[in-house]
Amino acid sequence: MMSTDNIVLEENDGVLVVSLSGRLDITNSEEFEMAVLDRFEKKRTPVIVRLMDVSYMSSSGVRALLSIYHALRKHGKELILAEMSAAVKKIISVTELDRVFPVLDTLENALQKARAV
Repeated sequence: MMSTDNIVLEENDGVLVVSLSGRLDITNSEEFEMAVLDRFEKKRTPVIVRLMDVSYMSSSGVRALLSIYHALRKHGKELILAEMSAAVKKIISVTELDRVFPVLDTLENALQKARAV
């Protein structure tokens, strides 16, 4: 398990679960992206990003999510967003990224979807 102040990576039965907290912006979006992609390079698994404790997400955070999404898609894996805070849900909805990413309300549902692929 890798952990910094606001990024926790752990594996759950063949799925990488990334839990974020605080702000996802220019100060940490690159660290988030590199941490996920580095882990994905070692073990190509689906990725779930939990966003319930994210109070703010800037365009840098959106860019990081899209970059991770494209890297996973190249290898036939999926990026799933789960448990979003109201602030993040609004950004994902307004930008229509809920048409790009599967968005699930619970981690359990996200894990079921990830394992079904």
